[in-house]
Amino acid sequence: MTAGNVVRGEFALAGNGLVWTPGTLTWTFDRGADLELIGDTIGWPTEFAHKLTIHGVIDGRDKLTLLSAGVRSTSTSAFRRTRALRSTTLALGEHVDQGTRWARALYGTTNLSEWIAKSGLQAQLPEVPGEGPSGMLWAPPPRHQFKLPRADAALAGQADPSPIGYVSSWSISTNQILVINLRRRATISDLFRRYAIPLVAFTAFASDRPDSVIFEVLLNPESRERVEVWRRGLRIEPRPWEPKDGYVFWADELPRLTSALRRWWRLHAEVWPALDLFAEQITNGTTYSPARFLTLYTAMEAYCRTRFGQSNFRRLRDYAGVDEAVHGCSNPALALIGASRNYFAHLGPQHLSREQITDNLLETTRRAHALLQACLLREVGFGPRQVERLLARHHANWPIVPMDDS
Repeated sequence: MTAGNVVRGEFALAGNGLVWTPGTLTWTFDRGADLELIGDTIGWPTEFAHKLTIHGVIDGRDKLTLLSAGVRSTSTSAFRRTRALRSTTLALGEHVDQGTRWARALYGTTNLSEWIAKSGLQAQLPEVPGEGPSGMLWAPPPRHQFKLPRADAALAGQADPSPIGYVSSWSISTNQILVINLRRRATISDLFRRYAIPLVAFTAFASDRPDSVIFEVLLNPESRERVEVWRRGLRIEPRPWEPKDGYVFWADELPRLTSALRRWWRLHAEVWPALDLFAEQITNGTTYSPARFLTLYTAMEAYCRTRFGQSNFRRLRDYAGVDEAVHGCSNPALALIGASRNYFAHLGPQHLSREQITDNLLETTRRAHALLQACLLREVGFGPRQVERLLARHHANWPIVPMDDS
């Protein structure tokens, strides 16, 4: 099954005696799964509030499960019948439910592979051009193993070669994934909350680019159960690699990569939902709006209140410990950040004029963003001078403008 294509199959409600009904299924990441039932639908619920689990078989052999499904439309005949349903989550490969517990999870994000920047590919060229074999070899890059709450984790490389046969060309794609081996099995929703969400927040922070989960596989090796999970929502495909361009920092620049990841997961839980909100506003890219600013401010406030016991952004500046020019958050700039929050949240009168607030929204947002970046860089193990170097490099093409205090 591929996104956008219509497939035919048979479908049944989990726990309803598995009475199979023909239907067609379409998946798109912006809408989710649309299931159109064909023929007799007696036994299917007609209430729109149901959160259903639906099992399916397509092409007569391939199992799938629709999770969190609900009725989308019904017939208007004398006997009301369900005709269409929609689901936000599709699990390809098995018949499961929300309570199925998994021993292993694999996650990949838009920017994870480029951030690690190790494909494992190596060119093999003959000593004399045109004489002897040439090609590409792939060897797994070094794994980075570390402990996470309730699991043993590793960053690992994998490769997906195109089929070998009677072909005129051949290719191989590589990527990096987070491998989670659970000490105690957990459900699909618990795994995503504990491991996928902190991972995508981290790679959005490291890259300062929009990010999303693009690979999710759950396994029970002992029973050979395996599902690939598709979720409705934002899905950003990776860009072609641009080595050492655009990211705040790269994996090989961290003083201790595995220690940084452990600290990130601990911080994510401690200041939740601050890091998720910070990553969310990055998805707006170069669009600067009151909504983006308020999301960023909320992230900063939650982080500051939890870490330092108060919502005083001077504490963030003190913790970052870097030259003020790196983030531009002078006392007047911090005052403008606070006034902007109050204005955009309440639209009431402020001690600064509306023009001062709205005309400076872009730079106010960028200063606040850079200040939280500096704090988070300190959190993952960089020293003050390293933070200054990283942020000066990252913002070199669009420098942070200090506030005119006059």
